[in-house]
Amino acid sequence: MEAGSDWVGECWEELKCIRQAVGFLVIGNKPRKSLEYITKDICPVLSIQQLYRISTMFWDNKYNTKTASSEVLGRMKQLMEEQSSSNPYSHNFLLESSSCFKPLVVNNILAQMDGRNM
Repeated sequence: MEAGSDWVGECWEELKCIRQAVGFLVIGNKPRKSLEYITKDICPVLSIQQLYRISTMFWDNKYNTKTASSEVLGRMKQLMEEQSSSNPYSHNFLLESSSCFKPLVVNNILAQMDGRNM
């Protein structure tokens, strides 16, 4: 069965957040990227809370680096605190730590991608 371009286009749009998150995870030199570049060019759809969560859970074991600089992480946290104080219904629950979550490892992601036809 062939999928038409309308169906593919709808799926592509529905996966925008995931595509941007993956784009952020695989881009090189993350510690050198500014928050403005990340939020405007790489991940304009993702919220600061989502970016912060992705950033703090990611660890590149191949190069032994974190995903974003401490300056960018600090600015993200500051923005989230500002948003939280101005909006009591913000989604702070997304930031709570849980021992059931393990950091994402690039090699694990790449190994899973190699096993699939994309």
